[in-house]
Amino acid sequence: MLFLRADPLLGIVYVFLVLVLAVVFPEPMYDGPENITYFQGEGLFRELTTNKKNTWIIMFYTTWSPDCRHVNPIFAELSQRFELANLKFGKLDIGRWAAEGERFRVNAHPTSRQLPTICVFEDGKEIRRRPLVNDKHRAIPFVFNVDNCVLEFDLINLYNKCKDTTKGKQPAAKKNE
Repeated sequence: MLFLRADPLLGIVYVFLVLVLAVVFPEPMYDGPENITYFQGEGLFRELTTNKKNTWIIMFYTTWSPDCRHVNPIFAELSQRFELANLKFGKLDIGRWAAEGERFRVNAHPTSRQLPTICVFEDGKEIRRRPLVNDKHRAIPFVFNVDNCVLEFDLINLYNKCKDTTKGKQPAAKKNE
């Protein structure tokens, strides 16, 4: 704004250079290891309603949100650390599938503070969500880091519960070994 105020031509050149740099050198995307299922369209809803024996931790995100980009490595680390046969991690891009965002009550508007949203689903029902939304429909800020996510979503107890459930369903021959 100071460039525009001091010299409009210099301000226009500066804005143009910033836009070119943002397009040519975008912020890098996370491409490390992860155990995440990517859902499209109604795939998540169908999975939650047909296969209720699994516990799902789902991240609702958009590709254009810088906050979502910063949470990607954290969510990938959690998926590597806590995934089991019946404790799974998934993502749904609500920028592409806006109707699904509405179905799961996640606002993808650029001014919304709900991105990213991470939810835990057990028996096909949502049991936890961060960030929370208050009575005035405003998101309560939440800092997404590994420690906060482990505590807020009670991942250690959830992992142990799912691990015990998996052990209890082994065939009789394997229990005796």
